[in-house]
Amino acid sequence: MTYTLAQLLAPETQASIRARLLSNLSAAGFPVSDWAPTAAGGVENAILDGIAGTMAQYTGALAATAARIGFLDYAEGLEVAFHAAHRLMLTKSLATKTRISLRLTSTIDAPPYNLTPGQLIFAGLTGNHYISVTGGLLQPGGTLFVQADAENPGSAYYEPDRTIASDVSPSTFVTPLPGVTALNVPPTQWTAPKLAGNSPGRLLVIDNPAITPSFSAVLIRVTADGNIGSGAFNFSTDNGATWQNGGPFSPAVAIAGGTVQLAFIGAPGVTTPFLAGDSWSFQLATATIRQGNDDESDDALKARCRARWPALADVPTESKIALWAQQASPNVGQVMADADPNVPGQVLVVIAGARGGVDAGTAADVQDFIAARLLGYKAVPRVSGQPSIAEAVVVRPATPHPIPASGQVLVPRERVQDIQQAALAAWVAKLAEVRIAGKVLLSDLEQLIMDAGAVAVDGLTLSADPAVIVTAVQLGPQEIAVPPNDGTTILTSLGWRPV
Repeated sequence: MTYTLAQLLAPETQASIRARLLSNLSAAGFPVSDWAPTAAGGVENAILDGIAGTMAQYTGALAATAARIGFLDYAEGLEVAFHAAHRLMLTKSLATKTRISLRLTSTIDAPPYNLTPGQLIFAGLTGNHYISVTGGLLQPGGTLFVQADAENPGSAYYEPDRTIASDVSPSTFVTPLPGVTALNVPPTQWTAPKLAGNSPGRLLVIDNPAITPSFSAVLIRVTADGNIGSGAFNFSTDNGATWQNGGPFSPAVAIAGGTVQLAFIGAPGVTTPFLAGDSWSFQLATATIRQGNDDESDDALKARCRARWPALADVPTESKIALWAQQASPNVGQVMADADPNVPGQVLVVIAGARGGVDAGTAADVQDFIAARLLGYKAVPRVSGQPSIAEAVVVRPATPHPIPASGQVLVPRERVQDIQQAALAAWVAKLAEVRIAGKVLLSDLEQLIMDAGAVAVDGLTLSADPAVIVTAVQLGPQEIAVPPNDGTTILTSLGWRPV
C-alpha cells in the first residue's frame, strides 16, 4: 500500500488504527460485523478499542515524526536537531552564559581581601545576577579585575559598560565588601591585535585611557616588507573604507591623530618580520568578555542546514563563510562576508550574535577556524616584497552604534522601579534584535515603555539632546545597535515622573 506525504505527516488516531485493524480482521475471516459494541459489553470490540488506543498513544505519531525528520521544511523541535545531526553533521547550539569583567577598587583604609571564585555576586540594573568565577588579592588602596558569569544562560544577560556601578547604585554589589566599589569595565582599553597572515613580527597596542577615540575599531595593513625602521603600513579607522599612511615600522608610533599608540616588535633572527599583505585588527574592549546566547532556534538551525549545499563549493562563497563562522562559535548569529577590495584573495567577514554583538575572542576563534579551511593557492610560494596570493580572512565584530534616548515618562507612583526595570530590559532586548545595518525606531521604544506600565510619554527622542527629535536611526553597513557605553541607560537619560 502506498501513502502520500500528506498522509504520512498526519499522526494516526485511535479511530484510524481501529478501522485498519477491523479491515485486516475482516479480511482474515473474523465476523467483525457480529461483534457487540463495547458500550453493550462486547468483549471483542473492547479489546480492539484498547489495542487501538494504546497504539495511538505510544506509536500513532511515530510515522509522522519519521516523515517530518526526512523533510527539513516540516521538521520542528527535536526533529530539526535530529535531521541536522544525522544527515548533515551539524550540532544544534545550546544556550551559553554571559561573562563580564569588573574592576574592584579598595580605599586605602580598607582591609586586604583574599577573594575566591563564587564569593561575589553582582546585579545589573535589569535585575540580572552575576557570580564571580575568578578571585585574587585586593590590597588596601588597590584595584583588582575579576570575571563573573551570569547565573543562567541566555542572551538576556547583557549589561552595558559602567552600569554595574556600586558607588552610584549600591544594590548592584549584592555581596558588598566594606571600603570596596565595583564597576563593570574592561581590563584593557583595546583588544589584543589579531593577525591575518604569516608575519613573525608582533604588534602591541598601548592603552591611553585619557583619550576616548571617536571610532571603535582599527585595521592595520602591511604595504611593504620590512623590519623595525623600514617597510610600511597603512591603517583604517572606518572598517576599511579609507586608508591612511602609517609610515615605517617602529617600536613607538602614534596613528589617528595620536589617539592610538602602536608598538611593532621584530622577531629575533628574522630579517623581514613584517610581510606585505598581512594585517591586524583590534577593537575597543568592552566589559562583556563573552556574550551569552539562547538555544539555537529551529529557523536558525534550518538555515545552517540549507547552507550545507552551497558550502560544497570549493570557492569561499558567503554561505560557506557563514556556515564556518557559525560552526566556529555558537555565539555567531549574523554573518556578512565580502572580498577585500585592497588585498587580493582576502575575505572580510563581519559577525554579530543572533541578538546583539559578539566579543573579540569570538571573532578571533572564527578567524582561526575559517583560515584553517581556506585552501586557495596555499601551495604557491610567496614572491618577496609582494603580498601572498593565498586566500586569507579578516574577521571582526560588527561595529557598535550606541543609541541614546531622552524625554519624559509618566509612571504610577507606586510602580516606578518595576516599570523602569521592565522597560530597560525590553529596550536592551529590542536593540539586540536589530540586524546588522538595520534601523532603530523610536516607536518601538515608546511602545515598550507603555507596555511596561507607563501612563504617557512626552518629547521622546533617540538623541541625547531633548531638543533634537530623532524618530529613527539607520545603522551603517557594518553596525549593530547597542546601548550607550558611558554608563547611561534609559533609567538615567529619561525623566521618570511619578503621577
